[in-house]
Amino acid sequence: MASVVHERVYTYGWLGILADVSPCHRELIYAKHASGFALASILSPTRNRYYIDVPTGNRMDD
Repeated sequence: MASVVHERVYTYGWLGILADVSPCHRELIYAKHASGFALASILSPTRNRYYIDVPTGNRMDD
C-alpha cells in the first residue's frame, strides 16, 4: 500500500511567548485583523501563553 503525503504551506508562522504573569483578562482573548492574528491564552492563575502570527521569512532577531 503506497503512502500519501498531504502538505499545506502557510505564509505565516507563530511566535509564542510563555509568561509567568497574572492573566490580562479572565477569559481567552483573540484578535483578527487584516494585518494578522493574536491570541492570549490562560494556562493558570500565574502562567499565560501569547501568540502572534509573523511572516515566515522573519528571524527571531527581527
